Amino acid sequence: LVRIAGTADREAKKGDPLEFQAAAVALKLGATEVRRSLRLKVDASAIPQPHAEIDLIFNRGGKLWLVDCKDRVSGSFLVRQLRDEMTSVPPRVDRMLNRLADEMKISQIKALKDDLVANVEAGGLRGRIVCVRRDPLPEDVHRYAKRNGIDVVHKQHLFQSFRRLMHPGGAATAEDLGALKRHFAR
Repeated sequence: LVRIAGTADREAKKGDPLEFQAAAVALKLGATEVRRSLRLKVDASAIPQPHAEIDLIFNRGGKLWLVDCKDRVSGSFLVRQLRDEMTSVPPRVDRMLNRLADEMKISQIKALKDDLVANVEAGGLRGRIVCVRRDPLPEDVHRYAKRNGIDVVHKQHLFQSFRRLMHPGGAATAEDLGALKRHFAR
């Protein structure tokens, strides 16, 4: 049973369907309640604007799970697409595209850092951060996430990835074994 209550956001946003999908998966896998659009404020009377927003939050297995969803094409992907569209890239333009790609990585790392801060403030020692993304993260951004204990979930593998995270002792599925077989067949 899914019950949607409250008015977290008055206007619909492009990323709402992904948030609802992730919430439905968490509920199906054992979370009893998922809250959406939690806004963190230092002091509501002094600072009216929130300094962080958590897309989804739920409690499971004695841990507070904070889920950050981004359902948009990444800047890195757009830079790669732009490069592919150009028949020849002059050296000056190539340097600018490289700089843009680096800036995009910095903004992705900044989003992960914001998640870490939100986890410290809301999740505590047993908090868990899961980032759900439409596109794979650049390799160095993914390494940063892994090094800091942030789980990254690809939108296409939402259920399987959440199942592994929420039930780490569960038996391997045929999909898991197939992925392992493909990995070692390289």
